[in-house]
Amino acid sequence: MICIDDVNLRFQSHMSLSNQRIRIDRDETLGITREIITNTRSNGEMSPSQHYFFIDDDECEYRSIDDVIDALNQSIALGARVVRLKKV
Repeated sequence: MICIDDVNLRFQSHMSLSNQRIRIDRDETLGITREIITNTRSNGEMSPSQHYFFIDDDECEYRSIDDVIDALNQSIALGARVVRLKKV
């Protein structure tokens, strides 16, 4: 079973646009990508960030890390995915 402590998202890239900031983090071991999108309002203030999670070879978009972990654990239980976590 995968738990929240097994997820190790690392910075991948960042892009600043005139009305938006986008940050991408990745966990290569689990095949998880997180996109954080923050819109800039016309007065220059930042609106609350929106988080989107994706799993390699899965077409679904997830809105929380808990949903991602549940989907990964379900996939492992069905035998559709094998994950080898590094021991620390």
